[in-house]
Amino acid sequence: APEVCFRAADLDLDAFGYNVPNGALLDAFNAAAAAQGVARIDASAGRVERHAAEAEIALSTGDAVTARLVVAADGRQSAIRSGAG
Repeated sequence: APEVCFRAADLDLDAFGYNVPNGALLDAFNAAAAAQGVARIDASAGRVERHAAEAEIALSTGDAVTARLVVAADGRQSAIRSGAG
């Protein structure tokens, strides 16, 4: 297949994206979440049970949480994505 080159300038953009140090990103995320009253749970997600209006996620701490929306942002081998079906 022929090589394809994409240039941000072709779309009048300075860049397609930016690299942000993980520590700085997490600090900003935690500050924004705290400002909205969102609690961060320091645990790994395991089994997911889907119900009609929510999902229940078993945590590595032995606890479980329920949510109407679950976002799987834990990589290609995602336990959440597998549990979601």
